[in-house]
Amino acid sequence: MAKTLKIRDLTLRDGQQSSFATRMTQAQIDRCLPYYKDANFYAMEVWGGAVPDSVMRYLNENPWTRLETIHKAVGGVSKLTALSRGRNLFGYAPYTDQIIDGFCRNAIQSGLGIMRIFDALNDVNNVKSTIKYVKQYGGIADCAVCYTVDPKYPEPGFFARLMGKKKPRPVFTDAYFLDKAEQMAALGADMITIKDMSGLIPPMRVSGLVKLLKQHVDVPIDFHTHCTPGYGLASVLSAILAGADIVDTNCWYFAEGTGAPAIELIYVFCKKLGIELQANMEAVAKINGELKEIRRELELSVFGAEKPAPKAFDPLTDTLPAEIDAEFDKAIAAAKAGDEAALLAACHRIEAHFGFPAPNELVKNAEIPGGMYSNMVAQLKQLKAEEILPRAMELIPTVRLAAGLPPLVTPTSQIVGAQAVACAMDEKAGRPMYTTKSSQFVGLVKGEYGKTPVAIDPEFRLKIAGVREETPYDTSKYQMQPNPELPEAGGVKLAENEKEVLLLELFPMVAKTYLTGVKVKAYEAKKAAEAPKAETKAEEAGVTPKEFVDRIVAGPRGVLDLWKLMNISNDRFVRTTDAYHVKTIQTVFRKMYEKGDIYKGTYKGKYCTPCESFWTESQLVDGKCPDCGREVHDAEEEAYFFRLSKYADRVQHLLEDTDFLQPRTRVNEMVNNFIKPGLEDLCVSRTSFNWGIPVDFDPGHVVYVWVDALFNYASALGLYNDAYDTADYERYFPADVHFVGKEIVRFHSIIWPAMLMSMDMPLPKHVYGHGWLVMDGGKMSKSKGNVVDPYVLAEMFGVDALRFFLLRTFPFGSDGNFSNELLIQTINIDLANDLGNLVSRTTAMVEKYFGGKLPAAREDSDADCDLKKMVGALRGRYETEMEKFQFQNGLEEIFKVISRANKYIDENMPWALAKDESKHARLATVLYNLLETIRVCGTLLTPFMPDTCDKMFAQIGADAACHTWESAAQWGVLPAEAAVHKGESLFPRVDTEKALEKLNALQEAQRRAAKPALEIEPFAEQVDFDTFSKSDFRAVKIKNCEAVKKSDKLLKFTLDDGSGTDRVILSGVHHYYEPEELIGKTVVAIVNLPPRRMMGIDSCGMLISAVHKEHGEEKLHLMIIDDSVPAGAKLC
Repeated sequence: MAKTLKIRDLTLRDGQQSSFATRMTQAQIDRCLPYYKDANFYAMEVWGGAVPDSVMRYLNENPWTRLETIHKAVGGVSKLTALSRGRNLFGYAPYTDQIIDGFCRNAIQSGLGIMRIFDALNDVNNVKSTIKYVKQYGGIADCAVCYTVDPKYPEPGFFARLMGKKKPRPVFTDAYFLDKAEQMAALGADMITIKDMSGLIPPMRVSGLVKLLKQHVDVPIDFHTHCTPGYGLASVLSAILAGADIVDTNCWYFAEGTGAPAIELIYVFCKKLGIELQANMEAVAKINGELKEIRRELELSVFGAEKPAPKAFDPLTDTLPAEIDAEFDKAIAAAKAGDEAALLAACHRIEAHFGFPAPNELVKNAEIPGGMYSNMVAQLKQLKAEEILPRAMELIPTVRLAAGLPPLVTPTSQIVGAQAVACAMDEKAGRPMYTTKSSQFVGLVKGEYGKTPVAIDPEFRLKIAGVREETPYDTSKYQMQPNPELPEAGGVKLAENEKEVLLLELFPMVAKTYLTGVKVKAYEAKKAAEAPKAETKAEEAGVTPKEFVDRIVAGPRGVLDLWKLMNISNDRFVRTTDAYHVKTIQTVFRKMYEKGDIYKGTYKGKYCTPCESFWTESQLVDGKCPDCGREVHDAEEEAYFFRLSKYADRVQHLLEDTDFLQPRTRVNEMVNNFIKPGLEDLCVSRTSFNWGIPVDFDPGHVVYVWVDALFNYASALGLYNDAYDTADYERYFPADVHFVGKEIVRFHSIIWPAMLMSMDMPLPKHVYGHGWLVMDGGKMSKSKGNVVDPYVLAEMFGVDALRFFLLRTFPFGSDGNFSNELLIQTINIDLANDLGNLVSRTTAMVEKYFGGKLPAAREDSDADCDLKKMVGALRGRYETEMEKFQFQNGLEEIFKVISRANKYIDENMPWALAKDESKHARLATVLYNLLETIRVCGTLLTPFMPDTCDKMFAQIGADAACHTWESAAQWGVLPAEAAVHKGESLFPRVDTEKALEKLNALQEAQRRAAKPALEIEPFAEQVDFDTFSKSDFRAVKIKNCEAVKKSDKLLKFTLDDGSGTDRVILSGVHHYYEPEELIGKTVVAIVNLPPRRMMGIDSCGMLISAVHKEHGEEKLHLMIIDDSVPAGAKLC
């Protein structure tokens, strides 16, 4: 029987050492998948390595979707493989078992069959957990021994040899690799791969290794290599002859060069050897037909030019030239004879015939990976020190040996190479070697990457890492990546499910950018669907869409009422339905269209016909419409688009090189998440609904945000309409600053300036994105039931106290974590104790000691200087903070003065001065200084608490001239004869306990009201009839019912089940029924469950109940049936 050779195809992950494979879009891969299903490869490596990072970074695609899509297309024909770095998975951090568990489980559930597991240090301890979880969830653990070579040490000189110095003994012997393979097999490896990631293993070495492993390890052996230095094809042939069970290959147009050998050449060898290759070469030829075109597409789109491709070759249909056919025979003969030079020469002539790249002699001679060499060259080029490359190469053995001789595979090869460059740079600058060291090199030497092949000198470790003992990375200290809510995506979490959380852990920066983009697009698509929803809701209410939104704006407790409640003043309130605004938008839209910045295209998505709504793939629930649960289909809708991409460079300059967007933390967010990944043109019209401003030159289209929303800043000032004088536009446009919620920063900092640039209109000076009020770190949401009702708070504490709290407590620009306790604390400390107490004590003393009017006589003292100095400088300090929009800091400056004034009272003791008639002039001065302090503080507090400050001014006798902006910088403005009276307390202290009790009760009622009126449990998955039939349901009579001691939930039922023996069942229904009301009832029980002991009592069965929720509260009804049904009757 002919030997069978299995093939693991690497094309879709490692084609051309990833340069092609990682840039293939899912659409390009999909073109190949029907043929892959027919190809019958043993395995297909499609995931891991650089793929997950690259598909997010360059293609804006979901790595999980790639795996799932390939599995769906190929099914169980080929086992899908991923390449992972042991405890590092796809990333570089040593992850916790919890993350490894979740990753393996999700990968295998998504279709992964084989996890190829390696560790850069060949530290078997680092692969234990991945092996465990892969096998636990039904996957195949393919454990890779990383092939590497010993350094090329320089020969010891004459005197060194005289002194007995020898070259270090080899470490990476056959015995070393066998030991690693045996350790992995003992851990449960299902197969072992000799993984040569640099292509440095010569044919005879791999022949010996394969034979050795086959002799000692009782699992299949796979061989993986690359062709870069010219060994690849010959080494794979040698591995086959030595008995390898599986070899790794690429399809023709993605093979050889930096990739693995071509399967077509391996097929020819196998044919001549009488070995049956487990692959359908007809299907492989069809795959190549697609790959040839995909390669051309990638070269043009990614690399900018076509590169020479190998000559076309199909071993099933093409006849080899006689001289090349002879080279295959020569190669086989040389391999069998152990003639490595002849074998390599024959393979090189075969590869040259087909136009594959020649061996890279530099990589071959240096015996380092090609990627390591190219990274060193790039590093030195950046440092403008290319001339020291030879010295850096010389230092590689020294650095590598000092660091424990790590194998030269990713990432340790990059760490060693970078450190060799750093040491060469140190030498050049006259510094000791290792003066410059990377954090990765420190971690490697310290032990954070695992145990190195040879021990590191403790003194060297102390020098590099500050410790003598090996210090492994402590995964118990691992911190998960931040997972914030995204305001620009409607407040959803950055990572909303376990798969997204795993992406964030493994690729923090790339996944953050990718997931943000995905969530924002989904949110915008959802908002797009809300316009037709407004029409639908209006129809359901029997009103027009405008009447429907009128209620939201102008109805009871609507937007306008809320503004009145919070004492927010405005000159004009703009609505996009206003006739003048419609006229402006139609003019703006037409102008941008005529300029070519708006063009007609198609809006694509998943369309639900009953809902008349477009959805993105990520919004679908189980592939169906998230609203109605029905099927969706691919559809297109004609739409106009704004050329946002045209203005990307100018907007990026605006954000990065000016102070346009504030606070500065928002800039990186906008640039990294939206501009650098590539600004897409913006859909600005729709045809699937009528609610909006019509495009006047194209009936059927309505303008869709953000054109109509953003230009209301100009339409309300008379731009292109007759409603207002254009002088308003000339005077007020552009704005000095737009204050906007952080969820719409993107629209105001990217889309708005781009549209203004298109219109040749001036840009606002600043956009400032303020934060949210959150509760327990999460966004307030009606669906969560954690919304704070401003009407309730204003009624309990007053509008001014609420306004003050919001601006005093939280840094403007950041989120503020709201709590009732914090609100009450702020009112009691700042307003009642400090400000209220100051005003109350001062006015009361003026009334008590001087009848409400101070005498003219004054007596100044040095004790006044500090307070007067603080008050005199207050407006300047306050203005500085207010100009930076740091309102909380402006208030802090005021309250420093208020605190100083209260201290001033205690220092000067007016009550003591009042007892001495001779000191009344001094008393009057002290009280006047306090009144002046209150006047100045009140003037600056007016924007925050206007009503309270008016009351304050009335109490201290300050007329309008006394509380102007100018007067706040002056001392002595309050008239000496001002009439002062102690009015009502401005801020009475709040009884914290009573207030919290009331608020908690109100908010709990709100939470319940926000829950659905009715919720039922989701339906369970189907069971077969035989399984259902095993459940024995019977009618039972309740003979007795009593509460179970020490349990507030359980009732003990004594039941007649028709068997003649009482049955006892415990059921947790005491919250819904009292025992006595159930005695004598006939209910339903399942009676063939095994007894379960609860509270010391055996419960033999289960009573059947119906459960649902009403406004979040669970409701339960026992299944009580007609008493005429006899005990023991079977339900069927």
